[in-house]
Amino acid sequence: MRQLSTRVIVIGAGLTGATLALALARAGFEVDLHEQAPRLEEVGAGISLSPNAMRALAWVGVADDVERISDRPGPGAILHFGTGELLRTVDREGGLARASRHGFMQLRRCELLDVLTARIRATPSIRVHLGHRLVSLATTASAVTARFDGGVEACAELLVGCDGLRSTVRALAFDESPPRLTGQLAWRCLVDAQSVRRHLGAGPSALYIGPQRFVNRYLVQQGRLVNVVAIARTERTGREGWFNPSTFAEFATEYAGWHEDVIGLVRHAPQESLFTWALFDRDPLPRWSSGRVVLAGDAAHPMLPFLGLGAALGLEDAVVLARSLERHGPGSAALERYEAERASRCAGALRDSRTQGDLYQAADPERY
Repeated sequence: MRQLSTRVIVIGAGLTGATLALALARAGFEVDLHEQAPRLEEVGAGISLSPNAMRALAWVGVADDVERISDRPGPGAILHFGTGELLRTVDREGGLARASRHGFMQLRRCELLDVLTARIRATPSIRVHLGHRLVSLATTASAVTARFDGGVEACAELLVGCDGLRSTVRALAFDESPPRLTGQLAWRCLVDAQSVRRHLGAGPSALYIGPQRFVNRYLVQQGRLVNVVAIARTERTGREGWFNPSTFAEFATEYAGWHEDVIGLVRHAPQESLFTWALFDRDPLPRWSSGRVVLAGDAAHPMLPFLGLGAALGLEDAVVLARSLERHGPGSAALERYEAERASRCAGALRDSRTQGDLYQAADPERY
């Protein structure tokens, strides 16, 4: 392990940034974790963690804690949107899961961040700074200075942007263009599982596919809640952001003709828990690093959610970057190695996610 001498600034304390802070601390770095929000919290509803994501969490020492509060999805049912007919079963207990100590897990995003945050608070080499909104960067050959609103400055040998789809770090150091609206509109809600048992006959997790739309649902919180995510390719406009309120009538209009198990789930969702948001996309960046600045997670490679890999790839980024910095130090050799290991994989996943969305939303689901 390195001696604690090199300081790294991490911008953004979401899942990628929090995992990176822990990974850097394990690799022997001091970390300043800056978050523009006034507190550490994760928005959204449920999250699926594949074995590769769990392996990254194991490297930073929290996989066992995450597993204790997670649900295992079991076999996944792919169902016809109108009839509810079983089209295919996905085996999540074989292959990767069998080869891994930790298999697939499902939980609420806030629960995962709570686990990461608890470990961060117990790690002396990580300092958390809340309410810090990045406004500018200045770099030299040996250091980078971040300036935040209110006049606060921070200087280190490396800065990592983990600040998501609309990354300020990306805009300042790499690419000022905005993300692209995709014409996809998503809904999410959490529903009390006991109240909708009759709509869960296909098992603990199920995916309904139909023309231009799909609905994914699975259990979280030890089977007490059902996480529902629905995505429609539509002419309707939507707003970015996780907390745009919606109504059951709005959802039912968009999903008219869908199976009662889909409509019934959302009908039972508390009004205050049903939200909608527009999906945005970006093409892969040609470079992830510039001098003393580098990107990770959605700041580097945001992708549509059709593979469920966005968070997992960010966790992978965190561990690979920390290991590369541990081996090579905070210079160009480490960043080049990190980018060489990650860029091709993430660009491929981004393209595959777009393709998977086309398959899920195909006009002829019977072909599955």
